[in-house]
Amino acid sequence: MKKFIKVLFIMVTSLMSLNASTMFMLTKIPKVYLVVENYSSKLPTSIKENILDEMKYYTNQLQIDTSGFSHRTLAFLIYESYVEDQMILNVDLVLGEEMQRLDDKKEVYALTYEKRKQTAYGSKSEDEISEEVLEYVDQLLYDFSEQYKEDNETPILTAQTDHKQFAKEFGYETDYKKAIEKAKKENKQVMFVMVANFCPWCLKFEKKVLSDKQLDLQIHKKYVPLILNREEKKFPATFETPMIPTVYFVNPKDESIVNKSVGYHNRFNFINIIK
Repeated sequence: MKKFIKVLFIMVTSLMSLNASTMFMLTKIPKVYLVVENYSSKLPTSIKENILDEMKYYTNQLQIDTSGFSHRTLAFLIYESYVEDQMILNVDLVLGEEMQRLDDKKEVYALTYEKRKQTAYGSKSEDEISEEVLEYVDQLLYDFSEQYKEDNETPILTAQTDHKQFAKEFGYETDYKKAIEKAKKENKQVMFVMVANFCPWCLKFEKKVLSDKQLDLQIHKKYVPLILNREEKKFPATFETPMIPTVYFVNPKDESIVNKSVGYHNRFNFINIIK
Protein backbone atom coordinates (compact mmCIF):
# COMPACT_ATOMS: atom_id res chain seq x y z
CA MET A 1 0.00 0.00 0.00
CA LYS A 2 2.84 2.42 0.81
CA LYS A 3 4.20 1.72 -2.67
CA PHE A 4 0.84 2.59 -4.22
CA ILE A 5 0.59 5.84 -2.25
CA LYS A 6 4.09 6.80 -3.33
CA VAL A 7 3.12 6.18 -6.96
CA LEU A 8 -0.02 8.29 -6.51
CA PHE A 9 1.94 11.14 -5.00
CA ILE A 10 4.51 11.13 -7.82
CA MET A 11 1.78 11.07 -10.46
CA VAL A 12 -0.15 13.95 -8.90
CA THR A 13 2.89 16.19 -8.50
CA SER A 14 4.03 15.33 -12.02
CA LEU A 15 0.67 16.36 -13.42
CA MET A 16 0.88 19.61 -11.51
CA SER A 17 4.36 20.41 -12.80
CA LEU A 18 3.29 19.68 -16.39
CA ASN A 19 0.10 21.70 -15.97
CA ALA A 20 -1.64 18.76 -17.55
CA SER A 21 -5.31 18.74 -18.37
CA THR A 22 -6.92 15.39 -17.69
CA MET A 23 -10.36 13.90 -18.24
CA PHE A 24 -12.05 11.23 -16.21
CA MET A 25 -15.12 9.01 -16.25
CA LEU A 26 -16.37 7.58 -12.98
CA THR A 27 -18.10 4.44 -14.17
CA LYS A 28 -19.24 1.97 -11.53
CA ILE A 29 -16.74 1.44 -8.71
CA PRO A 30 -17.68 -1.60 -6.63
CA LYS A 31 -14.91 -1.28 -4.01
CA VAL A 32 -12.14 1.10 -2.91
CA TYR A 33 -9.52 1.33 -0.18
CA LEU A 34 -9.65 4.69 1.62
CA VAL A 35 -6.39 6.50 2.36
CA VAL A 36 -5.44 9.90 3.79
CA GLU A 37 -1.82 11.03 3.51
CA ASN A 38 -1.00 14.31 5.30
CA TYR A 39 2.41 15.72 4.36
CA SER A 40 1.69 19.20 5.75
CA SER A 41 3.58 20.49 8.77
CA LYS A 42 0.69 22.84 9.62
CA LEU A 43 -2.06 20.28 10.14
CA PRO A 44 -2.61 18.07 13.19
CA THR A 45 -2.41 14.29 12.76
CA SER A 46 -5.96 14.03 14.13
CA ILE A 47 -7.37 15.56 10.93
CA LYS A 48 -6.86 12.21 9.21
CA GLU A 49 -9.71 10.61 11.15
CA ASN A 50 -12.05 13.50 10.35
CA ILE A 51 -11.30 13.16 6.65
CA LEU A 52 -11.73 9.39 6.70
CA ASP A 53 -15.12 9.81 8.35
CA GLU A 54 -16.20 12.14 5.53
CA MET A 55 -14.92 9.71 2.91
CA LYS A 56 -16.84 6.85 4.50
CA TYR A 57 -20.01 8.93 4.57
CA TYR A 58 -19.88 9.76 0.86
CA THR A 59 -18.82 6.29 -0.30
CA ASN A 60 -21.63 4.77 1.76
CA GLN A 61 -24.09 7.12 0.05
CA LEU A 62 -22.78 5.93 -3.30
CA GLN A 63 -22.93 2.29 -2.16
CA ILE A 64 -19.20 1.80 -2.74
CA ASP A 65 -17.72 -0.93 -0.56
CA THR A 66 -14.77 0.28 1.57
CA SER A 67 -14.29 -2.80 3.74
CA GLY A 68 -10.89 -4.51 3.58
CA PHE A 69 -8.22 -4.00 0.95
CA SER A 70 -8.84 -3.16 -2.71
CA HIS A 71 -6.62 -2.61 -5.73
CA ARG A 72 -8.44 0.72 -6.14
CA THR A 73 -7.38 3.49 -3.78
CA LEU A 74 -9.45 6.60 -3.14
CA ALA A 75 -7.03 8.93 -1.41
CA PHE A 76 -6.66 12.44 -0.09
CA LEU A 77 -3.11 13.73 -0.52
CA ILE A 78 -2.33 16.90 1.43
CA TYR A 79 1.02 18.48 0.66
CA GLU A 80 2.83 21.79 0.28
CA SER A 81 4.31 23.45 -2.78
CA TYR A 82 5.72 26.86 -3.62
CA VAL A 83 4.47 29.48 -6.07
CA GLU A 84 7.30 31.99 -6.28
CA ASP A 85 8.03 32.68 -2.57
CA GLN A 86 4.58 31.74 -1.31
CA MET A 87 3.85 28.37 0.30
CA ILE A 88 0.66 26.75 -1.02
CA LEU A 89 -1.28 23.93 0.61
CA ASN A 90 -2.68 21.42 -1.89
CA VAL A 91 -5.62 19.14 -1.09
CA ASP A 92 -5.97 16.44 -3.77
CA LEU A 93 -8.64 13.79 -4.08
CA VAL A 94 -7.34 11.01 -6.33
CA LEU A 95 -8.43 7.59 -7.47
CA GLY A 96 -5.67 5.13 -8.36
CA GLU A 97 -6.11 1.59 -9.56
CA GLU A 98 -4.34 -1.36 -11.16
CA MET A 99 -5.14 -1.57 -14.86
CA GLN A 100 -4.07 -3.67 -17.84
CA ARG A 101 -2.54 -2.01 -20.89
CA LEU A 102 -4.31 -2.84 -24.14
CA ASP A 103 -1.15 -3.38 -26.20
CA ASP A 104 1.21 -5.43 -24.03
CA LYS A 105 -1.29 -6.60 -21.35
CA LYS A 106 1.04 -5.42 -18.56
CA GLU A 107 -0.44 -4.43 -15.22
CA VAL A 108 0.13 -0.77 -14.31
CA TYR A 109 -1.03 1.49 -11.48
CA ALA A 110 -2.88 4.41 -13.05
CA LEU A 111 -4.44 7.65 -11.86
CA THR A 112 -8.06 7.57 -13.03
CA TYR A 113 -9.45 10.59 -11.20
CA GLU A 114 -7.90 13.72 -9.71
CA LYS A 115 -9.26 17.02 -8.45
CA ARG A 116 -7.51 19.65 -6.37
CA LYS A 117 -8.16 22.57 -4.05
CA GLN A 118 -5.43 25.01 -3.02
CA THR A 119 -4.95 27.71 -0.42
CA ALA A 120 -2.12 30.00 0.68
CA TYR A 121 -1.03 29.77 4.31
CA GLY A 122 -0.51 33.51 4.76
CA SER A 123 -1.11 34.52 8.38
CA LYS A 124 -3.79 31.89 9.05
CA SER A 125 -3.70 30.00 12.32
CA GLU A 126 -3.50 26.20 12.41
CA ASP A 127 -7.17 26.04 13.41
CA GLU A 128 -8.15 28.23 10.44
CA ILE A 129 -6.10 26.09 8.06
CA SER A 130 -7.63 22.89 9.44
CA GLU A 131 -11.14 24.28 9.05
CA GLU A 132 -10.41 25.34 5.48
CA VAL A 133 -8.98 21.92 4.61
CA LEU A 134 -12.07 20.17 5.95
CA GLU A 135 -14.25 22.48 3.84
CA TYR A 136 -12.17 21.56 0.78
CA VAL A 137 -12.49 17.89 1.63
CA ASP A 138 -16.27 18.19 1.71
CA GLN A 139 -16.35 20.13 -1.58
CA LEU A 140 -14.10 17.61 -3.34
CA LEU A 141 -16.11 14.66 -2.09
CA TYR A 142 -19.34 16.35 -3.11
CA ASP A 143 -18.00 16.97 -6.64
CA PHE A 144 -16.81 13.36 -6.83
CA SER A 145 -20.21 12.14 -5.66
CA GLU A 146 -22.17 14.27 -8.14
CA GLN A 147 -20.02 13.19 -11.08
CA TYR A 148 -20.24 9.56 -9.99
CA LYS A 149 -24.04 9.77 -9.96
CA GLU A 150 -24.12 11.48 -13.35
CA ASP A 151 -21.68 9.08 -15.00
CA ASN A 152 -23.66 6.07 -13.79
CA GLU A 153 -27.19 7.35 -14.20
CA THR A 154 -27.74 5.88 -17.67
CA PRO A 155 -26.32 2.94 -19.64
CA ILE A 156 -26.04 5.16 -22.71
CA LEU A 157 -22.60 6.29 -21.56
CA THR A 158 -21.21 2.82 -22.14
CA ALA A 159 -22.73 2.37 -25.56
CA GLN A 160 -20.89 2.74 -28.84
CA THR A 161 -20.72 6.31 -30.10
CA ASP A 162 -22.93 6.93 -33.15
CA HIS A 163 -21.58 10.25 -34.34
CA LYS A 164 -23.53 10.15 -37.62
CA GLN A 165 -26.84 9.91 -35.80
CA PHE A 166 -25.79 12.83 -33.58
CA ALA A 167 -24.71 14.81 -36.67
CA LYS A 168 -28.07 14.22 -38.36
CA GLU A 169 -30.01 15.27 -35.28
CA PHE A 170 -28.03 18.45 -34.58
CA GLY A 171 -27.02 19.52 -38.08
CA TYR A 172 -23.29 18.76 -37.98
CA GLU A 173 -21.32 18.17 -41.15
CA THR A 174 -19.74 14.72 -41.59
CA ASP A 175 -17.55 15.53 -44.59
CA TYR A 176 -14.38 17.54 -43.97
CA LYS A 177 -14.12 19.14 -47.44
CA LYS A 178 -17.81 20.08 -47.53
CA ALA A 179 -17.50 21.69 -44.08
CA ILE A 180 -14.50 23.74 -45.23
CA GLU A 181 -16.32 24.96 -48.36
CA LYS A 182 -19.46 25.80 -46.40
CA ALA A 183 -17.42 27.76 -43.83
CA LYS A 184 -15.75 29.77 -46.62
CA LYS A 185 -19.13 30.74 -48.06
CA GLU A 186 -20.57 31.67 -44.66
CA ASN A 187 -17.37 33.39 -43.48
CA LYS A 188 -17.18 31.23 -40.33
CA GLN A 189 -14.66 28.96 -38.71
CA VAL A 190 -15.15 25.21 -38.68
CA MET A 191 -15.69 23.68 -35.25
CA PHE A 192 -14.29 20.19 -35.85
CA VAL A 193 -15.19 17.65 -33.15
CA MET A 194 -13.01 14.52 -33.25
CA VAL A 195 -14.53 11.44 -31.63
CA ALA A 196 -14.01 7.66 -31.70
CA ASN A 197 -15.95 4.46 -31.24
CA PHE A 198 -16.28 3.15 -27.68
CA CYS A 199 -15.12 6.49 -26.23
CA PRO A 200 -17.33 7.22 -23.17
CA TRP A 201 -16.02 10.78 -22.90
CA CYS A 202 -17.03 11.47 -26.51
CA LEU A 203 -20.54 10.19 -25.94
CA LYS A 204 -20.84 12.13 -22.70
CA PHE A 205 -19.64 15.27 -24.50
CA GLU A 206 -22.30 14.80 -27.17
CA LYS A 207 -25.16 13.95 -24.79
CA LYS A 208 -24.36 16.28 -21.88
CA VAL A 209 -22.79 19.29 -23.61
CA LEU A 210 -23.24 19.59 -27.39
CA SER A 211 -26.89 18.54 -27.15
CA ASP A 212 -27.75 21.55 -24.97
CA LYS A 213 -30.17 23.71 -27.00
CA GLN A 214 -28.76 27.09 -26.04
CA LEU A 215 -25.18 25.98 -26.63
CA ASP A 216 -26.17 24.40 -29.94
CA LEU A 217 -27.64 27.71 -31.10
CA GLN A 218 -24.41 29.54 -30.23
CA ILE A 219 -22.32 26.95 -32.05
CA HIS A 220 -24.33 27.16 -35.28
CA LYS A 221 -24.42 30.95 -35.14
CA LYS A 222 -20.64 31.25 -35.00
CA TYR A 223 -19.29 28.06 -36.58
CA VAL A 224 -19.86 25.37 -39.14
CA PRO A 225 -19.84 22.31 -36.86
CA LEU A 226 -18.20 19.13 -38.11
CA ILE A 227 -17.97 15.77 -36.32
CA LEU A 228 -15.79 12.88 -37.51
CA ASN A 229 -14.69 9.50 -36.26
CA ARG A 230 -10.93 9.38 -35.72
CA GLU A 231 -10.85 5.71 -36.74
CA GLU A 232 -12.19 6.43 -40.24
CA LYS A 233 -9.24 8.74 -41.12
CA LYS A 234 -11.37 11.00 -43.35
CA PHE A 235 -9.47 14.17 -42.51
CA PRO A 236 -5.99 15.69 -43.13
CA ALA A 237 -3.08 14.27 -41.12
CA THR A 238 -2.77 17.64 -39.35
CA PHE A 239 -5.67 16.61 -37.14
CA GLU A 240 -4.29 13.26 -35.99
CA THR A 241 -4.52 13.09 -32.20
CA PRO A 242 -4.27 10.42 -29.49
CA MET A 243 -6.64 12.39 -27.27
CA ILE A 244 -10.39 12.28 -27.73
CA PRO A 245 -12.64 14.09 -27.74
CA THR A 246 -10.68 16.94 -29.30
CA VAL A 247 -12.30 20.05 -30.75
CA TYR A 248 -10.41 22.03 -33.40
CA PHE A 249 -11.38 25.53 -34.45
CA VAL A 250 -10.26 25.78 -38.07
CA ASN A 251 -9.71 28.74 -40.39
CA PRO A 252 -11.28 27.54 -43.68
CA LYS A 253 -9.09 29.81 -45.85
CA ASP A 254 -5.83 27.98 -45.10
CA GLU A 255 -7.18 25.12 -42.94
CA SER A 256 -4.97 26.20 -40.06
CA ILE A 257 -5.87 25.39 -36.46
CA VAL A 258 -6.90 28.64 -34.74
CA ASN A 259 -7.59 27.02 -31.38
CA LYS A 260 -7.91 23.56 -29.89
CA SER A 261 -9.76 22.08 -26.92
CA VAL A 262 -8.63 18.68 -25.64
CA GLY A 263 -10.73 16.38 -23.49
CA TYR A 264 -14.17 16.53 -21.96
CA HIS A 265 -15.45 19.91 -20.76
CA ASN A 266 -18.75 20.56 -19.03
CA ARG A 267 -21.28 22.88 -20.63
CA PHE A 268 -20.24 25.99 -18.68
CA ASN A 269 -16.56 25.58 -19.51
CA PHE A 270 -17.26 24.88 -23.17
CA ILE A 271 -19.39 28.02 -23.49
CA ASN A 272 -16.30 30.02 -22.55
CA ILE A 273 -14.18 28.07 -25.03
CA ILE A 274 -16.42 28.86 -28.04
CA LYS A 275 -16.68 32.58 -27.27
